Amino acid sequence: MIGPIHPPKPLVAMNVAVSNHSMPCRNHASYGLTGLLAVFVLWACFSSLAPAQTNGNLGGELLYGEAETVSRFDPYRLATARGASDRLFSLLYEGLARYDYDAEQYEFVLASSHAVEDNGRSVVFTLRPNIRWHDGEPFTAEDVVFTYEYIKRIAPEQTRRPYDAIRSVEMLDLLTVRATFVSEVAEPLIYFDTWILPEHRYENFLPKPGVDPIEDTPIGTGPYIFRGRTIEGHVTLDVNTNYWRDRGHIETLIMNKVTDPRQTALLVGSGIYRLMVQVPPDQIVYLKETQKVRIEQYASFGIYAFAYDCTHPILQDKVVRQALTYATNRQQMLDQWFNGKGHLIASPFNLFSPYYDPSLQPYPFDAEYARKLLDDAGYTDANGDGIRETAEGTALRFDLVNFVEDVASNTVNQNMASSYQNDLRQIGVEVNLINLTLDEYRERLFRDNNFDIALVQWTFDPIYDVTDLFSANAIGGNNIVRFENREVDTIIDLFQRQPDPEIRIDLMKSLQRVLSDQSPYTFVLSPDKNAAFHRSLANTRIDPYYFFPYFAQWYIQSDYQY
Repeated sequence: MIGPIHPPKPLVAMNVAVSNHSMPCRNHASYGLTGLLAVFVLWACFSSLAPAQTNGNLGGELLYGEAETVSRFDPYRLATARGASDRLFSLLYEGLARYDYDAEQYEFVLASSHAVEDNGRSVVFTLRPNIRWHDGEPFTAEDVVFTYEYIKRIAPEQTRRPYDAIRSVEMLDLLTVRATFVSEVAEPLIYFDTWILPEHRYENFLPKPGVDPIEDTPIGTGPYIFRGRTIEGHVTLDVNTNYWRDRGHIETLIMNKVTDPRQTALLVGSGIYRLMVQVPPDQIVYLKETQKVRIEQYASFGIYAFAYDCTHPILQDKVVRQALTYATNRQQMLDQWFNGKGHLIASPFNLFSPYYDPSLQPYPFDAEYARKLLDDAGYTDANGDGIRETAEGTALRFDLVNFVEDVASNTVNQNMASSYQNDLRQIGVEVNLINLTLDEYRERLFRDNNFDIALVQWTFDPIYDVTDLFSANAIGGNNIVRFENREVDTIIDLFQRQPDPEIRIDLMKSLQRVLSDQSPYTFVLSPDKNAAFHRSLANTRIDPYYFFPYFAQWYIQSDYQY
């Protein structure tokens, strides 16, 4: 997850929040006949998947919608993971440990215990016995060793880079492994929530001849087993009846691709779907009025920001970046595109982060001061065309790249980009909007670093190690803005080697103050997150990052009256 081992994951690549927001102030009454017909058609398509009765509280099926297709089932061949993929992986795969958001500490999963050695330079894990893969083969230390070698050999650079902190992983016996680090680490467990892969399915780090590739028939040790995927992108999972823990209550989980969040809301409100992972703000009232669902707010670890290429001839000037930040009306974006549901941020850390610093306030919206900053720095409109220029006559004209699920629709991303464009026009800066598909967007940001400004959505888990976003060592990886600052690198180095949590907090507060001054990003806001559950669902504990780690505990009430 986040920490040196799991770099920050852009929501643009994985979260329904990206395109699940429609235009604001549109309520359910506006759907009219079209919306009802859409529900009828989908009900016909999935009539066999209508809410099933349960035997006691065991059985039944849960049908819900995802805005994205799960493109790959191998968690390490994805350059950036999507929310749908992460949610699926949390049902199929498991790690040695995972973070418990309620207890705010790690808990063991495939491992039963660990012992830190040599002042944090190595750690020995004892694995649980009698765990089997979905195909019946035993889980052993060989799988753990293989997974970490696989990551280093196969994973894309930005996925692989954090694992450089691990020098080696070796098997001591079938149920014991030792990991050795390049240097001392503050918390070894942050490196071992990684999904473990089955070594017996591979040969020379490729699928064995005659064996279905993991991309076609993924297997893990998790509570649910992959049944199949349709050409439309729908994925079906069945309960793992031989799970090493208590087996799941719900028999079948079906993930359907539905890109229109309004349609998903209608399906949930009508009772066809039992779940909506993230409800757009403009759909909350409608769903509450149906009285068939309950809305539950959960912790958001996501942020929206505008990223600046700090090597750009003009944007490398921090005064320009500061001026653009002052000119951005973030409160208006929050009110207009998120119905005011969320909060403004001054750094990558939001209210839910242990490193959040309430004394650090966002730059106020002040277009007049932004103009003064640019004037004083010599960026003026010498030719009177409404666009400022450098002393050499180069116009302050920038391309803004943006990911949208459907370029024909009005998504929050497009709305935010348009608001930003209008704000900057008021201070004499021209912004050209470029809407890209997901693959195009990934290439521009992560492979080519080919952008001036980018609207990004980062999401983090509570460990909240954001160092990969700003470290000079991560240029070419998650430091997409190519930001270099000696003071920042010093703070990052101290943070990564510091075991004391209070000192780590102080270091992150220092980092935030430097970032506020340097402004490699305009940090905008962190939206609230809400899930919708059909009232037939009970015991629905959720994980705010992966959502489904506790899904085996959910059940459908057998006595619920539809």
